[in-house]
Parts: sequence; structure tokens; C-alpha cells
Amino acid sequence: MRVALVLSYNGAYFQGFQQQTHTQNTIIGALSKALRALGIFNTPVGSGRTDAGVHALRQVLHLDLPHFWSDLNHLQEMLNQYLNPTLHVKDIRKVHDNFHARYDAIMRHYRYIIWHKECLPHLAHSVAFMPEFSLDLANSALKLMEGKHDFALFKKEGSDTKSTKRILYEAFCYKKKDLSIFTFKANGFLRSQVRLMVAAAIECANQRLSLKELQEQLECKKLYFKKPAPASGLYLVRIHYRL
Repeated sequence: MRVALVLSYNGAYFQGFQQQTHTQNTIIGALSKALRALGIFNTPVGSGRTDAGVHALRQVLHLDLPHFWSDLNHLQEMLNQYLNPTLHVKDIRKVHDNFHARYDAIMRHYRYIIWHKECLPHLAHSVAFMPEFSLDLANSALKLMEGKHDFALFKKEGSDTKSTKRILYEAFCYKKKDLSIFTFKANGFLRSQVRLMVAAAIECANQRLSLKELQEQLECKKLYFKKPAPASGLYLVRIHYRL
């Protein structure tokens, strides 16, 4: 039986999402260890990777279960006994046998949170700390990014994706008390793309990067910057699928 798992996690406690040779301290590594303790040896497949330090509210994975695990509520309870509190299974439900968490996704939604007041150590892994910036200029930059682009100059080196073209359906920023909150929705994102787009918008908002220069980078004409915003402020909010 194939199931979809919905996970939330605090990325500050893990060295990324994907299984790695030099460490077991990844999302997949921790989840696979808990699954093995329950007699499940298949490796779950995620909707996409998140970098080290990046959080998730509703990450989706698919997994093929052995026949003796038919009680999904009990499985969820047992997994959370092993995984809590930094990694939590929010839901497990049966899906069709051909469901693929990555390839069946039609839209991915990310949020980036910035705190503008005094640095608070207990928030160090939950938000990015930055001074105030022009919201209007930031949104002007984000508006340029919407639509279909080749985001080859908005990805971290080492990406193994075949195509760098993506469709950004929505990108905007708003203020809420002492926070600035960025929202991004797209058919997919490259490695560190969201953090690089946030950094670009802030550069424009602080008038260190012009909209013309941003446009040139979007058109792959010239690289003006390549430093992403800190991972601590980034959250994978939701993965959307066709019903």
C-alpha cells in the first residue's frame, strides 16, 4: 500500500533533507531510522529537498508500506514517539499506487520571515534578523520575478537539475508588526532559489541593486550577486496536488 506522509520539521536540527553519506542527521535519515524500528525498510520519497536550516510546515513524501501496516493512525502515533519534537508526522493517508510526491506536485508554496527589531537569541533558528527596508521597492523587485524565467543565475552551485526554467506564479512581501513576510508560489524551485530571490528583493529595497540590474540577472545576461538570504527564515508551507 502506498501512502503519503505529511511532515513538519525544524530544519535547524538537521543537516538538510536528503540522505547523505557522511551523516545520518537529515530529515530522510531520521525518518528512515524510525521506519526501520517499525519494520518498514522502504525509503520514503520527498516532494523536494530543503537545505540545511530550512523548516517545513507541510512537507509531503510517499512511501510503500508492508502489508502488516494497515492501521495508519497507529503508525502515525508510533512514528511520532520516535521523532518528536523536532520532526513530526502530521498526517498519513492512503494514495493510489502511482502517486509520486515529487512529480505529481503542481505548485510549491514557501514563506520567508524577517524580524526587524533587536536580535532575540531564542528566535535565532526561526527567523532572519535584518533592518527595515522599503516594502514598495521590495515588491517592485518581486513583481519582476513573477512569470516564466530561466532562473539559472538564481540557484546555488551544485544543483543537478536538468532545466533551470520555472514559473513563479506569485511573489510578494507584506509587513506584520515587527516582521516582513515574503510569499512565493511556483511550479518548482531550484536549490536555494527562494533565498536568492529574497536577497535580490532586499538588495533592491535598499537601493544596492537596481531593477534594471535585477532584470538583467533574470535574463541571464549578468550576475550581480549570488549570496542567498539566511536559511533560518525560510519555511516550506505547502505542496499542492491535483485532486
